[in-house]
Amino acid sequence: MRLVFNINNYVQLLEACISSKSLKQGKTIHQHLIKLSNDFSTQSLLLDKLTRLYISCNKPQVAERVFNSIPISERRNKNILWNQMIRAYAWDGPFEKAIDLYYEMVDSGVVPTKFTYPFVLKACSALQDVENGVKIYGHVKRLNLGCDVYVWFSIHGLCLDAIRLVLEMQQMGVNPNSSTVVAILPAIGEAGRWREGKAIHGFCLRKGFDGEEVVGTGLLDMYGKCGWLVYARRIFGALRFKNEITWTSMIGAFVICDAIREGLDLFRKMRVQVDVSPSHVMLATVIRGCAKLSDLNLGRQMYCYTVKLGYFSNLMLWRVLVTNNEVELATICPGISASGSQTKEYTALVLIFVWDNTTSWIE
Repeated sequence: MRLVFNINNYVQLLEACISSKSLKQGKTIHQHLIKLSNDFSTQSLLLDKLTRLYISCNKPQVAERVFNSIPISERRNKNILWNQMIRAYAWDGPFEKAIDLYYEMVDSGVVPTKFTYPFVLKACSALQDVENGVKIYGHVKRLNLGCDVYVWFSIHGLCLDAIRLVLEMQQMGVNPNSSTVVAILPAIGEAGRWREGKAIHGFCLRKGFDGEEVVGTGLLDMYGKCGWLVYARRIFGALRFKNEITWTSMIGAFVICDAIREGLDLFRKMRVQVDVSPSHVMLATVIRGCAKLSDLNLGRQMYCYTVKLGYFSNLMLWRVLVTNNEVELATICPGISASGSQTKEYTALVLIFVWDNTTSWIE
C-alpha cells in the first residue's frame, strides 16, 4: 500500500512537538520525513518547523543545519526564524555564531528588526567584543531603532561591559590605547553615561590622547549625546585639526541640545571658511535641525543644496525625511503640506525611488 505524503499532517505533528519540546518524537518525525519524501528538502514550511523544533529543544547546531537547507530565496522571507536562530546562540553559545549569523542575515538582504539587536548585542557583550558591538550599533542608528526600549537596554549593557573591559585591562597592567577609547565612547554616549564619559576624558588627559583628532571627535560626540554642550564646544575649540566627522559631531551636538541656530551658523561657517565638503551624514544632521525649527525657507534651501551635491538618492537622507515624522517631510520638500494625502503620496514615491536606487540597506 502506497502512503500519501500529506504536509499538513506533519506540520501539525511538528507544532505539537515544538509546544511540548518533545525532541525524541520530533527526531522520529524528521527521520520519517527523510525516508518518505524525495521532495522533503524543497518543503520550506516543514524545514521551518523542524528548525523551530530544534531551537525549542536547545539544539542550535542541529537547527542551523536544517535552517541552511532551506532555499536561500525562502530564507530571505523568514525574518522571525533568523531572529530565533540568533537568539538561540546568544543565550547558549557559542556566542560567535550569533554574530556570524547576524552578518549572514544582513548579507542575505534580510533587514534586521528591533527583535534582532538585543540578542546580537548580548552576544557581543558576552564576548566583550566592543569592536563588533560598536559596528552593529551603527546599523541600529541607520535603522532608527536606537530609541526602542529593547535595543536601548542592550546598548546600555554593552556600555557597561566596555567600561568593565577597560578597568580589567588596567588591572592586568595593560594600558588602553587611543583606539580602545575611540571604540567605547559611542556606547557611553548613547547610554547617556556622562560620569563614565568624564572618567574616560580624564584618562585621555593623563595619557595625552585628548589632542588627537579622532579621540577629540569621539569625546565631543559623547558629550553632545549626553547633553553637555559646554564640554563639547570646549573640546571642539581646542582641537587643532578638524575633519568632516569632527564638524558633523559638533553640529550634531548643537542639534541634540536644541541649540540649532548655533549649529546652522557653524555649518555656514564651515562652508565659507574651511575646505571641507559636507557628507550625507552631515546633511542629514543639518536637515534634522531645520525640521526641529520648522523653518520652511531654510528647509527648502537644504533640499536644493542636497540635490545639487548629488545626494538626492541617498537612503540615509531620505530616512531622515520619511521615517521621523510628516512635519519633517513637509518642512524639507517644497510644496508638500504637513497633513493629508499629498504627504502620504509623496512619501510613497520617495520610498519607491530610494529602494529602486539603493543596492544595500546599510551604506
